[in-house]
Amino acid sequence: MNVSAVTHDSPTTATPTEVAKTPKKAALASFLGSALEYYDFFIYGSAAALVFGHTFFPAGNDAIGTVAALATFGVGYVARPVGGIVLGHFGDKLGRRKILLLTLLIMGLSSLAIGFLPTYEQIGIAAPILLVLCRLAQGFSAGGEAAGASTLTLEHSPEGRRAFFTSFTMTGLPRGWSSRPSCSSRRRAAERPTRQLGLANPVLVQRRDARGRLLRAHQARRDSGVRGVA
Repeated sequence: MNVSAVTHDSPTTATPTEVAKTPKKAALASFLGSALEYYDFFIYGSAAALVFGHTFFPAGNDAIGTVAALATFGVGYVARPVGGIVLGHFGDKLGRRKILLLTLLIMGLSSLAIGFLPTYEQIGIAAPILLVLCRLAQGFSAGGEAAGASTLTLEHSPEGRRAFFTSFTMTGLPRGWSSRPSCSSRRRAAERPTRQLGLANPVLVQRRDARGRLLRAHQARRDSGVRGVA
């Protein structure tokens, strides 16, 4: 038997379809995502220092209320590594774009929920508890976004320019916190917390303003009636 005559068919291996890399789009998406995420993440700090102390905590000692509110700001950093690990895992399994959209959704909903939270005078101790839960959700989302955006940009970056394109993710961080609205004074922020810090639904702000106008008009009519009788 001639061994050389025996032919062995080489197994056919299917080459995986490569996804077209778009480094510029990935870098831009990571930059905008980080800016939006950390805009919401750091605006909480301004609100905690100016508003949350006397809104979600017992009245009577402003210093203790402010310290407690700033402590809830730090809670977000506890949840960040957990969010990075958990959402990073699911990013490998389900796709990074889906998880990045999920992080934006979590951050947006938790920030919106803070604007709708009742005060301490309305529901008592449940107010700061709900505030902490919303802050944990913000930290969880921020951790997942930072890890996912960096990895997504790295995967789309070409050889030799990976550090350049990946840097756009961290560039979005200072862009986000520098865009948060500045409050000129504690008094004006306390008088108009929802308008100045953007933490509530604009519809609620309009309803509050309309109610104030109606009350002022009613008071004016009462005053004019009293003067007419006199």
